[in-house]
Order: sequence, then structure tokens, then C-alpha cells
Amino acid sequence: MTNQTTQDDPFNQYQRTAAESYAGGDFAWLLDEPNWRKELDDCGDTFFTFLMLEFSDLEYPTDKADALRRLQRVADDVEELYDIIDALQQPANRIFATLVPQVWINDHAVTVDPPGETSIDITAAVLAMTRAEALDLRNATDQTDALLDRHTAPAWIRDWPGPFYLAVEAAIARHFGTLTNPTGEPNVAVVPAE
Repeated sequence: MTNQTTQDDPFNQYQRTAAESYAGGDFAWLLDEPNWRKELDDCGDTFFTFLMLEFSDLEYPTDKADALRRLQRVADDVEELYDIIDALQQPANRIFATLVPQVWINDHAVTVDPPGETSIDITAAVLAMTRAEALDLRNATDQTDALLDRHTAPAWIRDWPGPFYLAVEAAIARHFGTLTNPTGEPNVAVVPAE
């Protein structure tokens, strides 16, 4: 028995099932809508619209395997995209210092606006240290400035003629999930201002 669409019933069994089941049946009303094509276009859920269109050329029950294959392909594509986007949302796995450019004015290093990106990936250098060594790093020291790999830094940083410092405390504290260094002193960069 096939369930081909008719003028009285423009939906096949797969479309009916999608409308009655998708999002808890939120779109079942569409099955009784005389102007269903316009309502489908305006329903606000592009994934539901996609499903209704994807199932439009199927016949019940002979095309069940095809319907399931189509759903599995979409599920696989969505799962792959989910994993890709999830990976983009995990910058916490990397540790970024902030380069603060300066110029000399009357023998004082004065902070200036940077001409480009200031995030410097220091992950490899920090992870080569012990946790205690990393958490003991302080901003604007020779030890933290040495974390800058000029070979991988943006061109403006490689060519920066003036002084600079790296702000590292907050990024390292976030990575290790702590607001204090190993001695129990607050990491000043992450302690809220009073």
C-alpha cells in the first residue's frame, strides 16, 4: 500500500510522521493548514522545512530504507559539524598571553595602542614547565618576555622596535583553574578589583 499525496492530502506518511513527531509535534498543525506551503516557508524552523522537502518524493512503505538513509546521512553530517564547531569553542586548551607594546618617553616605558593582534600562544612553553613554575610567572618580567617566540609572532610584533611586556598571569591562572599561585598569594591579574 502506497501513500501518495493527493489534492486532499498533500503529505506522504514520512512527512506526516515528521510533522507529528519533530520538536514534540510542534508542527502538526501544518497538516491541517490549507496554505501549508507558505506556512512551511514561514514556520521559522529551517531544519523542519528541510525534512518536509527531503521526504516529499518518497512513497510509503516502499521507500522506508531510503527515508532512513537520508535521515542517517543528515544525522552524520550534523554530528560531524557539531564536533567541528565544538572544537572551535575550546580555546581554553590553548594559553594565550597578551603582548603589550610600549614606547620610551622620558626614560619610561609607556603603553601604546597596538597596531595589530596582541594574542600570543604560549601553550607549549607553559606546558613544558611544572604547574608551580607556570603559576609563579608574573607579568612584565624577563622570564615571561622570553616566552615570546618571535618566529611565530605576527609581523608587527617581530618588527616592534620598542619595549613591550607579556601579560600572562590571568591566562595561566584560567588554564590551571586557580586564582592563587603556589605560595597562596593572589594572582593579581585575576583578582576582582575592589
